[in-house]
Order: sequence, then structure tokens, then C-alpha cells
Amino acid sequence: MRLRIYREAVVSGLRAALPALRDVQPHGGRFNLDELKRYSVNAPAARVAFTGMKPVGLDNVGRITGPVNMAVYHITTGRDGDAVLLDLIEDATAAISMNQWGLSDISAAKVESIENLYSSGAEAQGVYLAGITFEQQIAFGSNLADADLDAAVATAGQTEFFEGFETFHGLSTEERLLALALEDEPVETISLES
Repeated sequence: MRLRIYREAVVSGLRAALPALRDVQPHGGRFNLDELKRYSVNAPAARVAFTGMKPVGLDNVGRITGPVNMAVYHITTGRDGDAVLLDLIEDATAAISMNQWGLSDISAAKVESIENLYSSGAEAQGVYLAGITFEQQIAFGSNLADADLDAAVATAGQTEFFEGFETFHGLSTEERLLALALEDEPVETISLES
């Protein structure tokens, strides 16, 4: 998976879950009143931003893993903009919480904070802002074990390793290593013990 695809899944998920939003778009980073002045927004609106990933690690198959930090900024306008904003962030929080956006290799979303980004300058312009931050454990990049196993299968000419498995997803590290170790052995059937 790519981070761009993940962010697009969040944007699509929020569009579907929150029909009251007229405009949901990805955004390059943190959002505030100065940013709002640079962009045209059809309120009520939301901007979805990747804000970081820390700590970053590698899983046992070489993919990059860690908690991805995201922010959803909500913008409302008008005389009742404050009340609309409160309802909107409540609905958005419910839509975000525990969501996986239809993707694999990520955990359920965990809402970290809800912040009112009120300023008298924004209110004077009839604009109300709030942000919801959340994190999800994610894995992206190449699965090096799968690449090695695919090469091993092609080299050995065997597709009946592990009683009919055509791919090796879901196998333990020990099973993967055994398959790699046996890639040059002319074996018809391999039996693994749990």
C-alpha cells in the first residue's frame, strides 16, 4: 500500500459517511485560517492531511510499519457555523473511530484528539474550524519474504509446496524460511509441523 492511496481511502470514506460535507479533499499538511485564505472551500468542508509517522520500524518481512498520524480539519461558515461544526465533528469522530477504510494491513483508527481551532479572526469572518486527529498502525512497502518466495518457487519449478498453496501469505516465518532453504531440493511434498 502507498500512503497516498491510504489518504485517498480516508477521503472517500468520509465523503460516503458524512453527506453533510459539501467538499472533502486531501490536504498537504496542517490547516489553519491562513491556509483557508489561500484556498476556496465550499463549506461545510473537510481537509484530510497526513501529519506524520513515528516511530517507524520494519516488520518481519521488510515492510515499513508504524502509527500513521492523520488530521481531518472541518470548516463551517455562517451565523450558526459553531453549532454546525459541533454536530459535524461529533459525526466525523464516530465515522473515523475503528474505521479501516476498506483496506488491509492497517489497524482500526483510534481517535487521539478533537480540537476547536477557534480564533476571533476566524469568527469575525464567519468561519469556524476544528480538527480531529487519529492514528492507525499501517504497513507499506515491499513484502521481501513474498518476493523471495515467489523467486524460490519460480526457480524450483514447484507450485505444490505446502499442500496446494499457490502463494505463501499467512505462513509463519519458519515456514517461509523452510521454503527458501528447500528451493534447490527436488521435493514433491513438504510436510510442516506446527
